[in-house]
Amino acid sequence: MIDFLTEEQIKAIEKWNEDRGNTKYKRELETSMLKEEFQEFVVAQDLVDKLDAVADFIFVFVGTLFKTQKDDVDEFEKDSITKFGLVLIDMMLEDLERDLQKPRKQVEKYVSETLNIVIEANQQKGNQKDENGKIIKPKDFMKPEERIQKEVVEKYGLK
Repeated sequence: MIDFLTEEQIKAIEKWNEDRGNTKYKRELETSMLKEEFQEFVVAQDLVDKLDAVADFIFVFVGTLFKTQKDDVDEFEKDSITKFGLVLIDMMLEDLERDLQKPRKQVEKYVSETLNIVIEANQQKGNQKDENGKIIKPKDFMKPEERIQKEVVEKYGLK
């Protein structure tokens, strides 16, 4: 699927969804969340926001694929959502390659490290959902941007 994801990352995202009862695939909700995360990438003003957005997108995408497996979604739907997500991930990675003037493997490393931070940040979220079924961030949610800045951008001297 996404070569640079680790088994631990995939399992953590699947467990996050399982723990919150997110095992039913709802096409409108899933595509809405994926579009929202992609839009955040498109409008991102700096590298931290772009890294956060692509990691958020991957988090949602892996969760979406998990739901298609758990909910026994037909192969055409699985294939469609998989292609949709992979194309957008590729576009975001290409954009980061251009911005950073770094090879794909290096960009994937930065995104993978950012995803670890996003997974940890999302662990703060409870089980409460909005009217559409999306998990709500608690009032005291600690955004991951500061850690992304220090642990990825500054660590590797990125601009």
